[in-house]
Amino acid sequence: MIKHDANRIYQSLRSTTGYDPKFDVDFKDPIMGPCKSARNAFKRFVLENEVKPHVLEYGTREAMAYIAGYLPISYGPIFNVLTELKSRIPDFSPQSVMDFGTGPGTAIWVSHNIWDKHVPNFLGIDISESMLRTAEKLLSFQPKEDRIKNIEFKRYLSYEPHQLKHDLVISAFTLNELPNDNIRETVLESLWNRTNDLLVLIENGTPAGFKIIAEARKRILNINKQNNEVESTIDNLEDETKSITKHGAHVVAPCPHDGICPLVKSRNWCHFSQRINRPLYLMQTKNVKNHNFEDSKYCYVILRKGQRPKLLTEFTSTNADKPSDNKRDLTVEAYHWSRLVLPPMKRSAHVVLDYCSKTGYIERGIIPKSQGKVPYRDARKSIWGDLFPHEPKKPAVRRHVPQYIEQVDVKSKEKDKVRIPSGQRSSKKINNKKREA
Repeated sequence: MIKHDANRIYQSLRSTTGYDPKFDVDFKDPIMGPCKSARNAFKRFVLENEVKPHVLEYGTREAMAYIAGYLPISYGPIFNVLTELKSRIPDFSPQSVMDFGTGPGTAIWVSHNIWDKHVPNFLGIDISESMLRTAEKLLSFQPKEDRIKNIEFKRYLSYEPHQLKHDLVISAFTLNELPNDNIRETVLESLWNRTNDLLVLIENGTPAGFKIIAEARKRILNINKQNNEVESTIDNLEDETKSITKHGAHVVAPCPHDGICPLVKSRNWCHFSQRINRPLYLMQTKNVKNHNFEDSKYCYVILRKGQRPKLLTEFTSTNADKPSDNKRDLTVEAYHWSRLVLPPMKRSAHVVLDYCSKTGYIERGIIPKSQGKVPYRDARKSIWGDLFPHEPKKPAVRRHVPQYIEQVDVKSKEKDKVRIPSGQRSSKKINNKKREA
């Protein structure tokens, strides 16, 4: 029964991957690599199962199946994201954590383990009563000396005039289960209003998940930009900078900039991978290869209130906040390092890197062996999703990001000729053109 319910959960997740057969897309992409197999797998799944996009309602059986099958798949990305958050901001120690869509308390367990069990208050919100009961039951199995004491569970994100703000607000694999975009925007604004410092959003590493993360990122940055413009017109010139630094927002990870995402209108999507141990019962099924690991794909963004920290060279001589010492602050410099969006291509005596740059574009840089021992070693040891601090020896090349081409049904032959790409025309038409020439 658990195996059957787990397969239902997987089918529900596969039905919302976000591939739309209406788009006529050439998946032979020079940036993100060939994605034709992913498209064909989705189409084959739709044709064989005839399953429409849907979201399950988690009852008692679904909660048990979630713990048995899907809990490691969601725990791995959350652990990876919060571990990066701790390394990027080592001085951050949350005093209160809110987990929206907590399920069996996955993000609560992760934050409890990462911050050395020093988080005093937790709040878990989930609409499923069975999930909340399961989370409470799991907490009862914890030893008394390590037990999470101040924890509260709620079913709804209710409005409170004097609501308590939390230092860390997490929403992991939850926004995609909301019914429509309007409710998603309302919930997102409510989560940001309840955030005192940091907001972490994590979704599945699918086109649909990336779209949700990109829209949420754009929404929050635009809200704070509009608030800053209104406050700057009301406040005096002396208090203008104070209001902006207080109410601003910036991206901690994965983006090295606060501009428009270069992949938001393309057929590619920014996602990362985390390898986890596969549950034992899945290894006994026919549809799964005999491996004891699984790669969990995910998209995420970490947003923080306040302005993006500036480098030492960006401070002017008249700025009173200029640091007194000339020591390198790596926590500040990391905000401007490039993020690898693809696995590095290791070649003979050089490494090719595709990364999202602080300029706001996808760029390709080459790190040769002649550049130095440290940059070349870092390039060889880097993996997909890492920050890369070195600039290439030669200027990086800006990559062209192909966009979606919507397929429209037309009857006239002239429109058909315009719609069909030149590389996909039949050989007869090409031979006829050669004869006419």
